[in-house]
Amino acid sequence: MKQIGVFGGSFDPPHRAHERIARAACEQLGLDLLLWVPARQPPHKQDQLLAKPNDRLNMVQLLARDVPEFVVDAREIERAGPSWTVDTLESLHEDYPGAHFWLIVGSDNLAGFPSWRRPDRIRQLASLAVYERAAPPGHQEAANIPGRKPHALRIPGATLDISSTQIRHLLQSRQPTGDMLSPPVLDYIVKNGLYQ
Repeated sequence: MKQIGVFGGSFDPPHRAHERIARAACEQLGLDLLLWVPARQPPHKQDQLLAKPNDRLNMVQLLARDVPEFVVDAREIERAGPSWTVDTLESLHEDYPGAHFWLIVGSDNLAGFPSWRRPDRIRQLASLAVYERAAPPGHQEAANIPGRKPHALRIPGATLDISSTQIRHLLQSRQPTGDMLSPPVLDYIVKNGLYQ
């Protein structure tokens, strides 16, 4: 049975920690494919101004292009309206019949999973695999409160310790981003005047 990871997000911009999580998921879950699924309009960010969908799609393609297991899937970019995970998983099952799907989510998102659209159906369509988001000192994430989270497999060695928000602030203030971004993604940002 083909094992397929589904790694969605706004990817505004995609960065090295996203890449590290994707690589760890491939290794730890034994994935045949990892689908990067940039969201056109994440439901929890409908009031947030994002870079244009095609720019975010192009950046993800640049980040993912050198890893054979990485495949960029544009179905949410091409679909109008909010990017509901359940709709994406339903359509993926049609395209990859018989595959087993792993939905890769951050520990912060796991806490709110019961409020997602049709969470029970999502659990029928995919197993959950969770990476840790580094929290500020003294901060307790809701995902760590007993009884609040659904069962999920943790991905060892996959931590999101860089944030797209942090990178956007650095770019807006014209400060160096160090190695947070791959060179092709940074070049794309500069050439297209994103986050200025």
